[in-house]
Amino acid sequence: MNPMHLRRQPNLWVGNGLLRKLPEYIQENHYRAPLILVDEGFAQTLLFENVATCLQDSFTINLWIEPTRGTEEPSYDYVDQVVSKYRLTPFDLVVGIGGGSCMDVAKALAALKTNPGPALNYRGFDK
Repeated sequence: MNPMHLRRQPNLWVGNGLLRKLPEYIQENHYRAPLILVDEGFAQTLLFENVATCLQDSFTINLWIEPTRGTEEPSYDYVDQVVSKYRLTPFDLVVGIGGGSCMDVAKALAALKTNPGPALNYRGFDK
């Protein structure tokens, strides 16, 4: 198994109304190419549509928004599909919006962006 290196600046924001401040937060922290992973159900809400519009206005070139399935736990194959789609994309920030499955995919994508191989190589079972 390959060793994994994680560069992290963990910022966790929890609270009412914070999603509307996301575009401002991204810009204030000098990110230029955000990748937003959002639960597929939440992606269809008016609230997220409004936030996505603000993000698109702020980041006209380097913005990726990816709905992720939220109806089941993400499989290793699903994580690998998302990672392979974005591994060569020049994003500088991963934001996960939604429930646990979306957060799991966002964390895996952030970790595997710069680490080789499939997600299964980094599982923590039997260690």
